[in-house]
Amino acid sequence: MKSQRIVLALSLCIAVALTSVAVSAAAPRVKVVKATGSQPALRIDKGRSLARAPLTGKTTRAFLRRARLSPIEKARLDGRRLLRASSMPELKAVSRVLHIVQQRLRYPKMSIYDAFVAREAKAGKGVMNLSRAVAERIGICREQAFLVVEMLAEGGIDATVQYGKVYDNGRDLGGHAWVRATIGGKPVRIDLNAPTQIEVSPKRIKVEEVLQNGSVRNTWATTGTGRSKSLLVYVPTNDLVYE
Repeated sequence: MKSQRIVLALSLCIAVALTSVAVSAAAPRVKVVKATGSQPALRIDKGRSLARAPLTGKTTRAFLRRARLSPIEKARLDGRRLLRASSMPELKAVSRVLHIVQQRLRYPKMSIYDAFVAREAKAGKGVMNLSRAVAERIGICREQAFLVVEMLAEGGIDATVQYGKVYDNGRDLGGHAWVRATIGGKPVRIDLNAPTQIEVSPKRIKVEEVLQNGSVRNTWATTGTGRSKSLLVYVPTNDLVYE
């Protein structure tokens, strides 16, 4: 018993020590996504490096009590834990990541979201903060997509946010953001608002899109299945880029 107590005390001491080492090895990293349409620029405070943070066991619980992680850091640590320390299949772990994102960024009524964006953009001089959105549990497709990318990156999955339009049986659903990733060597489209959130190797088709100025743009798109078995077509305009 005495030796077990000594081991437990040592493990907790190690966890406390790791708190300062694991989250302060690097200065806060900041990315700013350019404004798109009516949405302001989006600031992403990636926070401190979590490369040495404990992922399992009692040391993790002690670490979480003392580390005082930001909302983004907590999400990134969850992504790291699910994708690096879990024995579940990778796609199932990604599905768990999406569940966490939907819990932390709930899709509100647009009037509530617009008021939140206006308030945050005013406070941030034209820039809203993803960490604030997570703290307030408010976000639509763009915020959800970027939180997914942040969590997948911690698990070593290459992913980016794409922006464009989605058509449902030819009906324009408007601007939308989704995630393009490579998982298990295969292209994957992730859309938290689609009936099938994770689409492995989505079918690619060549489309002609009529632009606002009347010109026609030939481009590649991917397809999916809508809620009534309708045909969804994702036409990317561009990857959302950082300033």
